[in-house]
Amino acid sequence: MSSSSTLAYLQDVPALEPPPGVTSNLSHLEDKGYILIIVCSLLLVLMILCFSARVYVRFTSKTYVWGDVTCLFAIIFAIAYYIASIIGVVKGPVGKHQWDITIGDVTSDDFIIAVAFLSNLLFSPTLLLTKVTLFALYLELFHPFKWLKICVYIGVITTTMFYLATGALMTVWSSPSHGQTWKAHLFTMEQQYAQIYASPFAAVGLAIDLYPLILPLKAVYDLYLPLRRKFEVGVVFLTGIFAYIASTLSVYYRFINK
Repeated sequence: MSSSSTLAYLQDVPALEPPPGVTSNLSHLEDKGYILIIVCSLLLVLMILCFSARVYVRFTSKTYVWGDVTCLFAIIFAIAYYIASIIGVVKGPVGKHQWDITIGDVTSDDFIIAVAFLSNLLFSPTLLLTKVTLFALYLELFHPFKWLKICVYIGVITTTMFYLATGALMTVWSSPSHGQTWKAHLFTMEQQYAQIYASPFAAVGLAIDLYPLILPLKAVYDLYLPLRRKFEVGVVFLTGIFAYIASTLSVYYRFINK
């Protein structure tokens, strides 16, 4: 039996066996996709406000650095990734229990393109541009420290090599070959590679995230400031720990759900 005929046969079958004591409910399923939409939309607005403040300061002071360019492209890719995520909710089954949706839902072209392709395509460049922008900020703030410049360049090179490699692999694995449909590609070994290696790639990315989190703390410690002021400045940079916690939880649930 071909994959297309098999899919047609299983079109209305639940995509996952429910846990013990739970019954699939394909008619009145619980939908928590609105949480993703609300949280992502609020963060998007906050991101745009912060970016607007940055643009205003640069425009009024007439000072520009190369980090402004990477920041702009990071914003563009982040918005594109946001749109892909929302498509996964609005036109796909994201936010619903997998045992409450059908195989037809998770094999629709809209869902495959938004989640299995666009998300994989945009994920690496979005993170790369964001982290390079962060390194550029450190270079601008702590430029007198020669050791920090070296550390920043090492971080930029390492981060760029990692995300270019993973981004290229995920794009190739998630793209159907010539004449191949999205549904057919979903069941290929290449698409399975994209799912298998997504978690290890995220774990390595988490380790890379720790580097720019610690780097400015050493620079702050070397500043000629009273201890209290050093602590206050250090706390500002430590706000990045919330992003690190979010990344840690993301990696944790990736491995749990494998």
